[in-house]
Amino acid sequence: MKQERDISFKEQFKFIAQRQIRIIFTDPMICGGRAFMFLMACTFFAVIYVESRDRKQEQILNRLWLCMWMVGVPTSLGIIAVYAFNEENKTIVQEVKNGMYFMNPFLTAAFVLQIPVMFVLALFAVGIPGFAIGNFYTPNFLPIMAVYTCILFTYESIARCFSVALRTLYWACSTSCRYGSRASCSPES
Repeated sequence: MKQERDISFKEQFKFIAQRQIRIIFTDPMICGGRAFMFLMACTFFAVIYVESRDRKQEQILNRLWLCMWMVGVPTSLGIIAVYAFNEENKTIVQEVKNGMYFMNPFLTAAFVLQIPVMFVLALFAVGIPGFAIGNFYTPNFLPIMAVYTCILFTYESIARCFSVALRTLYWACSTSCRYGSRASCSPES
């Protein structure tokens, strides 16, 4: 009778991390496409509010609106992540049932890789449009990027929760589209 070899947490983590890195670089919904969309959307608003570059009292509300758009639009684009994570969740559940690995190494690998991805997305969303066009205060570049990374991480985690907690993709999308048009998420459209 053949004995099964127990695979250590470290080996499982390494396997899953390598696979997740490959997915990050090949699936545009995870990083590349979203980074491009963040850049385009935030650049659009930075150009619209270009006069807020001047640090004058009259431009305070315009600067506030620019900051709100730069946070609101990229976090709303998390609806794309709900779809990607829902598809990923189906695969992971099946692989865990088949005994390929345990859930803990996957969750750890996803968490460890999610932080740099969120920083890259923050760089595309705020780094270029906010600092190059919007004239944000450059000595606070790292604190602003850290806070923005945390904001994106929070919304990304919410997207992961929706994709796992809600069984069907339609319900996950419609719940995530709470502030958007539900018609754009319906299966009929």
